[in-house]
This record gives sequence, structure tokens and C-alpha cells, in this order.
Amino acid sequence: MTDKKEIKKLVLGIIAAPVFYTILFLALLVAGTAFVKMTEQEDLGDEYVLSYDTNDIWDNRLGREAVGAYIDTWAYDERFILALRLTREKTGLHMGTNKNNPQLWIIDKSTRKIYGPSDLHGYQHMRDSLGVPEGLKMKLEFNMEL
Repeated sequence: MTDKKEIKKLVLGIIAAPVFYTILFLALLVAGTAFVKMTEQEDLGDEYVLSYDTNDIWDNRLGREAVGAYIDTWAYDERFILALRLTREKTGLHMGTNKNNPQLWIIDKSTRKIYGPSDLHGYQHMRDSLGVPEGLKMKLEFNMEL
């Protein structure tokens, strides 16, 4: 009789342990996702997004960053994404932007190719050679169109 009780306890222990750990894992998973900060994003089309937290452009299809952080302005249509980042310079304890040295990118969504960073001359040349529409322009806060 004792052997049957011990076997029953053993079987219940074998069954209960995975169930307990599965429930514990699911509880931790649900609790953990409650603390994940959801970032606001702008859909740029064709699985490209701009994260407002870091101002970087992300390619969700390839799972990688397309253009690094601190994008200052951007524009897009169904085929192209244009992006501009003003270089950051440290002056004393503060980071400032240098409007004289912009870095520019063109992303061709149809080929998933990223052109840049380029200076203004290289950007204009690449824009012409890729056939970016004239109407697709980025507006800068100091009223310059690119």
C-alpha cells in the first residue's frame, strides 16, 4: 500500500513540476512585457519606420537600422526615403548641431539600397541619378529645401 502512495506522489510530482514552471514562465513573460516601453513610430512604407525616441530609421524586413540616430528631417514617398542629420559637435558641456556639415541619405525602398551618408553635392548627384521626384523634398527649420 505504501508503494502505491509513493508512486502516486512521484507521478504527481513529475506532472506538477512542468505545469508549475510553465505557468511561472508565462506569468513572468506577461509581467515583463508590461514594462517594455513602446516607442512611437512613423510608418515610412515598405516596412521602414522612423522611431521618434531615437530618430533613427529602421528596416523591419531586414531587422536592422537603416540610418542611425538623430535624424533631423526626412521625407518619403512610395519609393524613396530622404533623411538628413546635422552633425553633432561638443562645445564645452553641450552638444550642438553644425548646419554647415549635413549628412544626407537616400533609401531606395524598391531595392532596399541605402545611399549615404553624403555631403550636399553627393546627395544632389545621387538624387538625380536615382530619379528622385522633384516634388519629394525635406524642409529644414532654417527654410532650406533639399
